[in-house]
Amino acid sequence: MERAGAAEFGRSACAGITHEIRNPLAVMRGFLQVLREKSERRKDHYFDIILSELDRANNIISDYLSLARQDDKEVVEKRQTERID
Repeated sequence: MERAGAAEFGRSACAGITHEIRNPLAVMRGFLQVLREKSERRKDHYFDIILSELDRANNIISDYLSLARQDDKEVVEKRQTERID
């Protein structure tokens, strides 16, 4: 039972951390898009790089969250198997 509590805490922490990281990334992305619209066109390349890196960071966070969810599914399946045995 302690393991289930620890797993739940881990999932909850993962979701909270993911949320806290994604919020500032979304804000930065929005401000960069506004700045890009108001900047000189010759600087578009820099904005492309920055936005691409923000997307990359967001994808890494999504992968991290997927792993946590995968672990969650494995814990549930293990519990169901233990109940059947």
